[in-house]
Parts: sequence; structure tokens; C-alpha cells
Amino acid sequence: MLSSRSFRPLSSIAPGAAVLLVLALAGCGGVSSAAPKGPTPNARDMRLSARISASAKAITIDYTLMNDGADMVVAFTGIPAKDSVAVAKVDPNAVYVTAEDGVVQLSKQVFAHEGEGPDPFLVRGVALVGGESMTEKVTVPLPLVSRTPYPASDSAKATLPSPVKSLRFCVGVALQNQLNPRQPDPSDSDTHLAYSHDSGTAGAQLLVCSPTAAMPS
Repeated sequence: MLSSRSFRPLSSIAPGAAVLLVLALAGCGGVSSAAPKGPTPNARDMRLSARISASAKAITIDYTLMNDGADMVVAFTGIPAKDSVAVAKVDPNAVYVTAEDGVVQLSKQVFAHEGEGPDPFLVRGVALVGGESMTEKVTVPLPLVSRTPYPASDSAKATLPSPVKSLRFCVGVALQNQLNPRQPDPSDSDTHLAYSHDSGTAGAQLLVCSPTAAMPS
């Protein structure tokens, strides 16, 4: 289930976990998988605080995303366990896993659809009006396995370094008025709207990322 419009203190780290990162980030806009084609959220209005820890079996991310701006934004955090052209059930622990310049990126975001298959895959989003936040805990099993919705298009990012020495966490956000959500199914019990992994959505996206942190030795 997606967390929405709420704030709670970040969870404490479990005993024995190796702390990687406890950093607050205000307005660090990364580069989306497609060049922006329209207005994107102001990076200074988005604030991400993340606590990342690691055990022998998993990486755990406790994060809060805050919209300090006046405009409503959508955070693309509703990733299914397996990408689908249908609106699938969200897996709160699902992330995309890519690498660039030796840094592994764990993310909840949209990617551009470059003609792989007849229809784009879908992701759900959480809408945040100005002053609202969302918080979520994500557990990613180790060893990390690369994942993107369109592996052929993103093959350059699909090869992870071995061993993994550094990583960051990112959330994709876009202005709500720049998006075209999928029409909701009246029988759908999840009220969060679905959005396409496509060039238009990715072009409206701003990635808000944590600073790069070193994996523990």
C-alpha cells in the first residue's frame, strides 16, 4: 500500500545494521531518463530525507519526501513487483536498480518508452499538494539485481558494478498539471492513479536524489 499525505519520524535502525546514510536533501534534481519536454517541479521545492542501512541480507531505506512548493506534484512511488501494461498491485519494496559511472541507483520513477512492445508499462503515483509529505520504508534484498521497465533501451544502465561500492536513492516527481493519468477503473480498490512509463511522462519528471553513499565494507 502506498503511503500518502502523512509524516512520521523515520524508523530507527535495527540493531546490528550498518548505517550508510542519514542525510537530508533539499532540492537535488537528478536527470530523468528523457530530456524534460515541459515544466518540471522546482528542485528547491522538493525535499528528500533518507535513512539507508544495510544488513547481510538487505538494504533498508526509510525516506520522507516533502513538497515545499505551492503546486501539486505526483511522486511515482507505486512500482509493481513485475512491470505490466495493466494496473498491477503495488509492491512497496519494489525499486528500479540501475548503475551509472560506478554508482548504483535505487529509484522509484518513470522511464521513457522507446517502442518496446505495443503499450507502455504503468506505475502508480502519490499526489502531494504544497506543504504535504509522504513517508515510506523500502527493503531491497541483497545481492542487488538490475531492473528497468525497458531493459533493451536501458542496457547501458543495466550492468551493475561488482562489488557495489556506492549507491543513492531517488524518487521521480512531476507537476500534476503536466500529466495524463490512466482513467481509473471503478472496481479498483487503490485510489492512487496510474501513469505510463513513456517519453511524455519521463519528460515532465524531476529526479530527487540522496547524495551518494558508500556501501559498508
